[in-house]
Amino acid sequence: MDVLDAEIEMGVDEFGKLLKLRIVETDGENLSIKFLDEQMIGIEDKREQASKAGKRSAEVRKRKAEAQRAFNGRSTESNREEKSREEEDKEKSKKIRELTFREQVAKHSYSDKLKSDFCDYWTESKPKGRKLRFELQPTFDISRRLKKWESNNFGKKTDTGVVLTERLKDEDYLN
Repeated sequence: MDVLDAEIEMGVDEFGKLLKLRIVETDGENLSIKFLDEQMIGIEDKREQASKAGKRSAEVRKRKAEAQRAFNGRSTESNREEKSREEEDKEKSKKIRELTFREQVAKHSYSDKLKSDFCDYWTESKPKGRKLRFELQPTFDISRRLKKWESNNFGKKTDTGVVLTERLKDEDYLN
């Protein structure tokens, strides 16, 4: 605002009082209010500091994000490789445990078919299971389990109808 406009707006007397109290200053043409100018300088300083701090913060976040993306890229790849190795190790361990079980069963004197069926049954696991069926049992004595397996005719593929037919034939033969 220029001096003439201020005098018209406020009135000459009021404008004169402001000049006398040095609240308003003039260079003849332009009008300035010293305390508002000081406040404006302070505000501009704070705004500039905040802007610089924001730019620094943005730069730090950008570097962190780039580092995280780079890390995640390597990390994901290495995690996949590590998981793959762990899965392979688990599979190898499972195979070794199964072979050990089969070797222990092979030492017993039962028919090969019975031992094979017994091993096939007790070394079964869920698709992604870590343990074999026999490992899930609270107690497992191979000798006793084999004996029970044989006495119950487990593993034999007998159809009730076939067994009944064989009995009928035997009874016809006997009569």
